[in-house]
Amino acid sequence: LESMVHQLILPARAIVHDLFLNQFAVDSDDKNEEKACGKTDEDKSNEQQDVTVKLSNLMHLLSATYAISKVRGRKYIQRLMPHDAVDVEPVLTILRWFGWIERQERGLIGKSDSAQRV
Repeated sequence: LESMVHQLILPARAIVHDLFLNQFAVDSDDKNEEKACGKTDEDKSNEQQDVTVKLSNLMHLLSATYAISKVRGRKYIQRLMPHDAVDVEPVLTILRWFGWIERQERGLIGKSDSAQRV
């Protein structure tokens, strides 16, 4: 079980860090774009597709991890996950992209979950 969790978490962690670093690259590209327009529409489309694929893969990996945690227990699986401070900012950024932080602040996560079950 430990190796299975690591096989799911390590690629998910790499995707989160990659998306986080790409966000800063895109932000700096937007600032530098005024100076030199080097990217074509095709390049931007390919980058967008790459991000979409990565987010899709991330969702699949996290769904599998969630399923395992429902069977084995959250606390056991949580012990197998990395607990590095380096992961905090990238994870919070990804959660912000998905809107989880704003929904939790408004108290909508619990309500939407129970509404979907009905």
